[in-house]
Amino acid sequence: MALKYEVHISRNPYSDTIGEDGLRSLLDAAIAARAQDIESRHLAGEYERDRMAFVLLDPTAPRGRAADDIVLALALIGAEADFFAPNAIAKAFCQHDLGMEGCAVIQSQNHRLADGSFRFGGAIEVGGTVVGGSGQTEIQDRYQCTLLAADFNYRVAVCRKEWEEANGPGRWYSTVQGASSRFARIVDQLLGR
Repeated sequence: MALKYEVHISRNPYSDTIGEDGLRSLLDAAIAARAQDIESRHLAGEYERDRMAFVLLDPTAPRGRAADDIVLALALIGAEADFFAPNAIAKAFCQHDLGMEGCAVIQSQNHRLADGSFRFGGAIEVGGTVVGGSGQTEIQDRYQCTLLAADFNYRVAVCRKEWEEANGPGRWYSTVQGASSRFARIVDQLLGR
């Protein structure tokens, strides 16, 4: 029996190619895999706790955006995992904002951490996807975050490949084959339209 989990999605940067239901399904599958692994490791005595919180940041968001504005999803695994949610968020924000893992910042550059910062690491960036996690030891958090980030990236790539096969390769990741308004607006501005 796998641990119960909740996934709270705050944005979908793939609304044309994956859609709301697709993103929900993708994240449910990725978090269910983490829940099963965490439960198995807890029952084997490897993990002290049978709960964990994760936050995924939007890998499509520009680097200049504040971490507060790019949370893609929050996932809670097991009873009372919400206790660990602020820690997971703080770890992901540290990774995003400072560009390095919290473990390294804490050990060698703690002068970069403002008062109120979390004092433990456990976030990771895989292929541009930042995931913070909390609930286990520092190395276990990092391991679970790495698996979640890699799984998320893989599942997005699979969904995108299915979308391409159904819609043709096209030139844009959208259902209407044309430039996003973001790109078209700049052309219009420069050409005085």
